[in-house]
Amino acid sequence: MAVSLISATALLICETFTERPQIHNFIAAVLSVSCIMITQAAALLPTAVFICAKYRSRYAAPLAVVALISSVYLSFSDAAVLFALTVSAAVIGMLCFSLESCREKLIEMRDDNAEKQELLKAQNSRLVSVHDFEVRAATLNERNRIAREIHDSVGHMLSRSILQVGALKVITKEKETAELLDSLGGTLDTAMNSIRSSVHKLHEDSTDLSASFAEALKTLDGKFKVESICDITSDCPYAVKLSFINIAREAVSNTVKHSNGDRVFASLKEHPSFYQFIFEDNGTSAAGKKLLSGGIGLQNIQDRISALGGLCRFDTGKGFRIFITVPKRRTGSNAGSYN
Repeated sequence: MAVSLISATALLICETFTERPQIHNFIAAVLSVSCIMITQAAALLPTAVFICAKYRSRYAAPLAVVALISSVYLSFSDAAVLFALTVSAAVIGMLCFSLESCREKLIEMRDDNAEKQELLKAQNSRLVSVHDFEVRAATLNERNRIAREIHDSVGHMLSRSILQVGALKVITKEKETAELLDSLGGTLDTAMNSIRSSVHKLHEDSTDLSASFAEALKTLDGKFKVESICDITSDCPYAVKLSFINIAREAVSNTVKHSNGDRVFASLKEHPSFYQFIFEDNGTSAAGKKLLSGGIGLQNIQDRISALGGLCRFDTGKGFRIFITVPKRRTGSNAGSYN
């Protein structure tokens, strides 16, 4: 009973401290020495050998071998049983070690596979984003090309036709012909206005705020560490997009000229009721005040935002900061509009 209790306690301690080989060596050594010193403790030898085999207790293994040799003083039947149990314990211990090794390898393979899956997902996501960006860029370029073609060909032909009709109206003497020319001139004017409106709409739709914002910030590469955010939907009004793009370019130009910092944060965000623009660097307050007092660029920024009904604030507390909010157009009878 005592032997079983000691063996169970030893195994429990080893399982509790699976990552502590010093404890495994100590327990196996104590059991082996007990088998050598105390004849009645020889039954603990299989437990000591099991611990040596499962936990690879190399320092205690020689003591276990000595304990096994010392069992020759037992009766033949007892020694045979002890030897059989010891060999069985060694085999079981090695099998447990092999199983544990396989389990750890499987866990490592699973973790590696999960990591590779995440990397693959991230790569696929980047590829999809790049593909979507390229498709959108190609679409916008095609819209620009169509707008130029319409303006350069159809627009010019209509303008020439309108002038020719006007000249015919001047020289014609017949009232009936004059009325027909008036009607033709009105039709051509309507067609010209329609084409002009279509060309402007194509040009507005082809303005990519995100791409233009990123392009403006490229000037800072190599000079500043840039952190940027652009979270505005594609249906942002053209006047707002154009203003933000020009303001970003002006802010970048001023930063390159005057800032003594090394970091820039630029953000374009869309909120439920307004658009927000933030541009700031980590330069000194003196450099920020110098930037604030220079040129008409900041006044132009103020004028652009005022025309949109927005608010613009400059701050020189830490470096230089531009904070802009532009309200969204309302819908309904009280709807406002951007000029």
